[in-house]
Amino acid sequence: MIIPEVVINEIKEKVNIVDVIGQYIRLEKRGNNFFGKCPFHDDNNPSLSVSQSKRFYKCFSCGAKGDVIKFISDFEKIPYIQAIKKAAYIANVELNITDFNEDLVEKKYFEIMQEAKNFFKVVLNNTTEGKEALNYLTERGISKEITERFNIGLASSKENLLFTALTKEKNRLPLDLIELGLVKVRNNNEYYDLFRNRIVFPITNNNGKTVGFSGRIYRNYSSNESKYINSPETSIFKKSNILYNFYESSNEIRIKKNVFIFEGFMDVIAAYKAGINNTVATMGTALTKDHVYNLKKITSSVTLCFDGDEAGIEATKKAIKIFTEANFEINAVLIPDHLDPDEYLKKYGEKALYKILIEDQTNVVEYLFKIYSNNIDYNNINSIEKFKISMFDILKIYNSNTINEIYIKKISKLLNLDFNTILLDFNKHSSFKIKEKVPEKIITKKNYSIESYKVGCANSEKNLIVLAFSDKSDCSYIMKKLDNRKVLSTNREILCEIENYWNLYKFMDKTSFISKYLNPNLVDEFECILKNFSFGDKTKENKIPIEKLDNLINHVIQYSVVEKIFNDENLSQTEKIIQIKKIIKKRS
Repeated sequence: MIIPEVVINEIKEKVNIVDVIGQYIRLEKRGNNFFGKCPFHDDNNPSLSVSQSKRFYKCFSCGAKGDVIKFISDFEKIPYIQAIKKAAYIANVELNITDFNEDLVEKKYFEIMQEAKNFFKVVLNNTTEGKEALNYLTERGISKEITERFNIGLASSKENLLFTALTKEKNRLPLDLIELGLVKVRNNNEYYDLFRNRIVFPITNNNGKTVGFSGRIYRNYSSNESKYINSPETSIFKKSNILYNFYESSNEIRIKKNVFIFEGFMDVIAAYKAGINNTVATMGTALTKDHVYNLKKITSSVTLCFDGDEAGIEATKKAIKIFTEANFEINAVLIPDHLDPDEYLKKYGEKALYKILIEDQTNVVEYLFKIYSNNIDYNNINSIEKFKISMFDILKIYNSNTINEIYIKKISKLLNLDFNTILLDFNKHSSFKIKEKVPEKIITKKNYSIESYKVGCANSEKNLIVLAFSDKSDCSYIMKKLDNRKVLSTNREILCEIENYWNLYKFMDKTSFISKYLNPNLVDEFECILKNFSFGDKTKENKIPIEKLDNLINHVIQYSVVEKIFNDENLSQTEKIIQIKKIIKKRS
């Protein structure tokens, strides 16, 4: 069913677009609008403008634009209908969800899992077994407030209490309970609960729906029983796509612009007790690209907190590779004494855990360097070689001359070996070679250097600023043609403010523009541009010829290509000269 346009408009009117977008990115007010770094491209200078009065946003670099529903849909990469539901919830507008084209089987499964979660909570809080479990939790430092925050429940020791409750009281079909991994069946067709005699922790998907459980033994623990059991994978529970506590902590992750990744949910709870809420856990599975993709929607900075044993080191190495490919800033924390965060909190307290997690973070290369170096047997050549190769493998992932040089120096100092000796080994081991830097200046027959080209490009940008400021149609033409991401940051901000002004007014008033829209730090630069850049070859209509305008725009765009060639370490100096000369020849 199509949602009536009047309902959608009601949602848009009731929602404050600035408040909603401000939950996802940092916004600052400039003039009448709010600006922030656009999340839809790699934005180093705030290019996204949000208008509260128009209930509209637009990026002056990549062109992304729309209303609050479009923003939610694009940012969270969810269907438009789902974004409408989210916006409706924020706006407190009631929607008849059953009218929407939602998979009825999936909807039923979510309802059953919610009923199971509620049942486990009732058992914990209202039974004799529950009292014993609550005492156990209290002894472990898990308060009533924490059990509520994490929706902790209890699976009874009885054989089929959950099965009976859901089939008899909720009229659920046994087949659905089996499909969801809540119930199993024996050969004699007797049904029994998967979770029995366990503290139960619900697992939610990225939209806050309960999709699975993890159960921990808390009494009568024997060696042939698993300490933890988890729900099997089902049509609604895919471990490769779900991180424990993701939905519950997503707003905190956005605010902190960072996420801690732990191995288990007890580590998440320990961090919560220490006052750290921007946390998720992998629940014993390897990190996947889907996990990283989901995290990328809300942050680009991650702190890994895995165990320092062999398995933890391997997990860290794999995580480094996958997060590096996704352009994350990666740090790591090594908990001392081979303890996990939960064990460390019990031994040293909440303040000590907070200090370790917040103050003792280090980049992951240094983290692994410390771990590997602590395990060297200096009397064993094989141990030394293993250390070297392990570090080389990590350096290969980063593919950075700077990082390579720093750590090859550290390795040579630690092993008391010559830098060039370690460098030779590294180049032999790696397909990535540390090359001699190409001289800064590349000279063509026209004596045209990369630096002079950059100056020429900056001048073209300043000419475009004057033209955009002087004429509304020229401004519109420039901003449509120009890839604003290629413009130098200062000039880009001025151009964006000019376009923003023209979008509201028919005529340009210099005093009004400077006082209401322009960053005070850019006023002198802007005045200087207006004073020193002008055009004498205009048409009778006082317009610059379109060919001249296109030439300026193309010059700005071409510079980024020249700069890319100049910085390409796989090209020889001769190859760079040839390619840059071709570009310059085209321009001339």
